[in-house]
Amino acid sequence: LKTKVHLFRISVQTRGTGLVGEMTQLINRAFREAGKVAQESRCPTILLVDEADTLAQSREAVQMHHEDKAGVNALIQGIDRIRISGLPMLVVFCTNRFGAIDPAIIRRAVVHRFSRPNEPQLRQMFGMYFGDIGLTDTQLQQLAKMASPPTSRGHGFTYSDIVNKLIPNAIMRAYPDKPLTFELIAEVLKDTSPTPPFKEGD
Repeated sequence: LKTKVHLFRISVQTRGTGLVGEMTQLINRAFREAGKVAQESRCPTILLVDEADTLAQSREAVQMHHEDKAGVNALIQGIDRIRISGLPMLVVFCTNRFGAIDPAIIRRAVVHRFSRPNEPQLRQMFGMYFGDIGLTDTQLQQLAKMASPPTSRGHGFTYSDIVNKLIPNAIMRAYPDKPLTFELIAEVLKDTSPTPPFKEGD
């Protein structure tokens, strides 16, 4: 769209240090600052809530602390203020624990679930990260097949497994004087365990 976009990120640090009211204040400040930028610039502004289950956990949880409930209330109020403000703002919640998110937030959301990459998507990833070391299309396809389900473990690799585990492990195994080859990457792929699917309630 060739449009400037502002991105603000709310992380788990927004929980604060445990002082009374601190989490609510930090959440309110994040919405206020993002809203100010959206109002002044009139550019699309995204407020990204990372690891959302730590900030937006269901208030129905028996063990939930009063401060956490107040923080969830602040999130809901912030979302509602944006909805009626007319500002070009989008709040995005990212989580691996969808079932832990408060129902009131889910009711206000459009839910999009990302599944693990399939074989063509893995082929594209391997091509993107290893395409410049001379791997053939057949070799890239073999790596994708090894990483996609059904593996011997019953589930395939996640995007994060490839970027944060496989690639660094392959580079470390090649270091300091081995070339990064198909055989080395395939060997590391066999030795690397994909992240098991998260089970709600664990």
